[in-house]
Amino acid sequence: MNITRLRLSKFAFWSVCVVAAGWAVGTLFLELSWGIPQTPEQWAHRTMGWFVQFVLVRTFLKGFRRYASIAS
Repeated sequence: MNITRLRLSKFAFWSVCVVAAGWAVGTLFLELSWGIPQTPEQWAHRTMGWFVQFVLVRTFLKGFRRYASIAS
């Protein structure tokens, strides 16, 4: 992998991380303001959202480990 491609992929990854972090913080505030789900539909919706966030965090942790290990 050449240095230009490596820099571009690192920049893209960290840009997406910034957007995802903002999304996660916004979602956290919404979750706190909505309170505890009351109906099965609300539970299903929240559970799917939590699963998506879990997958997103796991993906970014893998990417962080990958790009943090590469010398700048």
